[in-house]
Amino acid sequence: MESVFREGIRVSGLNVIAGVYTGSGNISDGGGNMIRRSLLTVLFFLFATHVVAEEPRTYVASRGELLYSTSCIGCHSTQVHWRNKRLATDWTHLLSEVRHWEGFSQLAWTDDDVVEVAKYLNAMHYHYAASD
Repeated sequence: MESVFREGIRVSGLNVIAGVYTGSGNISDGGGNMIRRSLLTVLFFLFATHVVAEEPRTYVASRGELLYSTSCIGCHSTQVHWRNKRLATDWTHLLSEVRHWEGFSQLAWTDDDVVEVAKYLNAMHYHYAASD
């Protein structure tokens, strides 16, 4: 097996076989590091452009959330929904409460609007089994 002396140290075996001895006393890997760096650079830019090219994610509020935040949040805080003495104990009572307060506030919602607000509240606070 071929041997090379580098700074007074004998270097042999795979170092010499895999590399190329340069006149300056250095052992080069024959461009392997350059290929590795190039590959990493290409992968980095592919990943970076993929991340940049992703569509921005936007939040789309449900109709129930929009109705609630427009008409109800002025008087209600989230405390109303998580208090111990809440009146809505299941889906039917939740729907009834939304209907009651819609009528009390004279909002003129449709039945679908009432159901959408009840679904929103159920998803956010109550988690009752809804019967449609």
